[in-house]
Amino acid sequence: MSSTKKPRRRLDREEILNAALLLADDSGLEALSMRSLASEIGSDPTAVYRHFRDKQELLLAMVDLALAELRQPTSDGGWRTVARELAISLREVLRAHPGVTALVAAGPPTRGTVEATIRALTLLQAAGMPSELAARAHRSVVSYVVGWVLIEQGPGTEEQQSNFATVQYLARGYPEADPLMVAEAVAPDRSRPGEFEFGLDLFLDGLAAHLSENLAG
Repeated sequence: MSSTKKPRRRLDREEILNAALLLADDSGLEALSMRSLASEIGSDPTAVYRHFRDKQELLLAMVDLALAELRQPTSDGGWRTVARELAISLREVLRAHPGVTALVAAGPPTRGTVEATIRALTLLQAAGMPSELAARAHRSVVSYVVGWVLIEQGPGTEEQQSNFATVQYLARGYPEADPLMVAEAVAPDRSRPGEFEFGLDLFLDGLAAHLSENLAG
C-alpha cells in the first residue's frame, strides 16, 4: 500500500516573521538562523529564503514588526508629555523584544525606524517643540531609552545582586565613600519601579530648560 506525504502548508511572510521575532525573544538573537527558524516553523530553509533574501533582510523586517507596536501618545499635553509617552512606549517595546534592542542601537535604518521617527517628529512639533530642536531632542531621547534598555537587559537578578555586593565590598576600601551609595550608582537595579522615569524626567527637565534659554535669547 503506497503512502502519500501530506503536502506542507505554504507559509506567508507574516507568519515567518512573527515566528522569527518570537524565537529571538525566547532564545536570543544568537539562536536565530535561517535553519533554526525553518525548524521552528516545521519547514525547510527554502521556505524562509522564498520571502527573505538573507538573514540581514529578516533582521531588518523584525525591527519594523517590533516598532509597529509603538503606542501613540494619547494625552493633549505639550511636547514634554509627548516625548515622555514616546520614550516609555519605546522602552516597553524593546523590553518585550530584547533581540531587537541591539539592532535598533547599531543596525542600519529601516522603513519602520524612518516611519516611527517621522511620526514622533510630527507629534513633537505639533505639541510645541521648535522644528530646529525636534530632531536633536528626539535623537537624544531615543539614545537614552536604548542605552537604558541595553544595560537593563544585561545581568540577570542573581548577577546584579552579586555585582551590587562586589561594589559595596570594594567601596569599603575608600574612607570617604558611602559603600551603599556607590553601589546604587554603579550597579543599581534598573528594573526597580520609577528608576527609568526618574532619569527620563531629569533629562526632559534639562531639555525644557535649554528650550527656555533659547527662546529667551
